[in-house]
Amino acid sequence: GIYNELGQEIHVASQYAQVLSEQPGFTERNMHELWDTVCSVIKKALYESQVPPLSIGGIGFSSHGKGLYAIDKKGEPVRNGIISSDTRALAFVKKWYREGIDKLAYPKGLQQLWTGHPVSLLAWLKAHEPANYDRIDAVLMVHDYVRFRLTGEATAEITNISGSNFYNQFTSRYDRDMMALFGIEEVADKTAPVVNSTDCVGHITLQASLD
Repeated sequence: GIYNELGQEIHVASQYAQVLSEQPGFTERNMHELWDTVCSVIKKALYESQVPPLSIGGIGFSSHGKGLYAIDKKGEPVRNGIISSDTRALAFVKKWYREGIDKLAYPKGLQQLWTGHPVSLLAWLKAHEPANYDRIDAVLMVHDYVRFRLTGEATAEITNISGSNFYNQFTSRYDRDMMALFGIEEVADKTAPVVNSTDCVGHITLQASLD
């Protein structure tokens, strides 16, 4: 959507983003196709509204929560992005509840265990796609990935990453001990800097403007 400085809506455009489900419980998106869709809907909004692109003062992001959109050291998607409705990690979540991991993690993360959490999906990835797990350089969620494609800066927005179950709500930091509870302590070296919702984290790159 496009809004003026008073928060009043000028125009809204939308476009379907394809969901992939190769087997029951799997819900994914091709991250390159997702970026193409984002570019297309931005162009659509500007064209339909006739708002000059250079008059845009800032860009904000909103998206579905949780899930996993990981990139490698070259900024390329490690695999398809995983949507938060995905349930492939259900066996891990059930196991953690049986073992009381939820009671150990909650005092720091203030989150219940859930299949769509990054910790659940990362544990599944480590067990079933270890090569992809090892390639991860930055754990992102979907709006983080879109922001990365626009700016070239890999960052994690606090209102989403704080619900990841590996973020300590009281220290306001990633927590390696929490990651270890879920068997994914390596992720401590695969995190992106945390930013606040209103932070300016970058500027539109030439490549993004060409896309």
